[in-house]
Amino acid sequence: SISMTQTGFTINDWAFNYCRSLTKVEIGNEVYVGKLAFRYCEALIDITIGENCTVNDQAFYHCTSLETLVIPTGTKLGINVTEGCTNLSNVTVGDDVTIGGSSANIDFVAGTIEVIIDSNVAESAFKDNVAITSVVIKEGVTSIGNGAFENCTALTTVKLPSTLKNIDGSAFYGCTNLTDINLQDTSLEYIGEDGANYRLGQVFRKCESLQNVILPETLLFMGAHCFSNTALVNLTIPASTRLYGSASTGSQFYSTTSLESVTFAENSVMTVLPGYVFWDSAVKTVVLPKNITSIGTYAFNNSGITQLEIPNTVTSIGGSAFSSCKSLTTVTFEEGSVVSSFGERAFKESSIRSITLPATARTFNYYSNTGGSGGGPLALSGVFSNCADLEQVIFETREDG
Repeated sequence: SISMTQTGFTINDWAFNYCRSLTKVEIGNEVYVGKLAFRYCEALIDITIGENCTVNDQAFYHCTSLETLVIPTGTKLGINVTEGCTNLSNVTVGDDVTIGGSSANIDFVAGTIEVIIDSNVAESAFKDNVAITSVVIKEGVTSIGNGAFENCTALTTVKLPSTLKNIDGSAFYGCTNLTDINLQDTSLEYIGEDGANYRLGQVFRKCESLQNVILPETLLFMGAHCFSNTALVNLTIPASTRLYGSASTGSQFYSTTSLESVTFAENSVMTVLPGYVFWDSAVKTVVLPKNITSIGTYAFNNSGITQLEIPNTVTSIGGSAFSSCKSLTTVTFEEGSVVSSFGERAFKESSIRSITLPATARTFNYYSNTGGSGGGPLALSGVFSNCADLEQVIFETREDG
């Protein structure tokens, strides 16, 4: 065993390389541990690290007997600190720990890894870690950084604290074995960040096994592509929640091939349904917010939607909003509808048989293949082009005749 409990001690690079009989190491506070310092210490089973230490790249490389590691408060870790520690199964990460800068990670090459965290999780902290199976984030933590657990493909269990407020972009992107996550018991306000960069969204994108999510009533914001390419089945969006995007961006539920229904809670603050929000989704039923004024371009394009009532607050429907909706047979406008504008190809190649347009419907936008756009007659706009089952379009009579 080795005991180096002096404060401010330095352990040089490669210092105990190939010490294959070493079983126990004690390191004091504020100690500097060099690169590969304990490389191939294959019998090492007990490591005690003091507070505010610096532990450099691959410091415990191939310590194959190591099962448990506690990383205490204030530790600065290099990259791949435990690479090759094939029996490491439990890691506890203390407060104010930094991990290899913003773009690195601890690399657990094999084993069943539980990570217990009691500090805000840094950007890319565990990105591309293929061995972590369980994450416990303790009470008091408020944020999870961009890409923190991105592509952690073995991750199956995540326990979040009630204090959590922000999950930044791509935090769980590509966690393909994560089946459910309890957001309901958190204080979550933001899933993803506001911005045009898709990386600022995509929080759970490509979590291909993720089926069960309950959103908390505290949620204010969902970023672009938030749940794209997941296995979600049903979801209720709280009244306080806005979806990032304009009439032409959003894609929160893109390619959700198991999605059946989405309901926006009563008194929703939503005023714009973003573009592409249900693009290529299997969703069959959507209860729209009662206060929305516009439906974005390609909002339901190529989705599984079967019928829809459009609230009487909507004034415009974007281009291709319902195009290629092969199962869409019925669209109704709530009494008192004020829809006045329809985008080009809004219902192209849908299965609508009959539709009654409100008296306020006056503008049918079109885009010319030779350039230019504008408003014109219904036929020119292609709003219902290639609707093979369409039998009639009825215009309500305006009061002014």
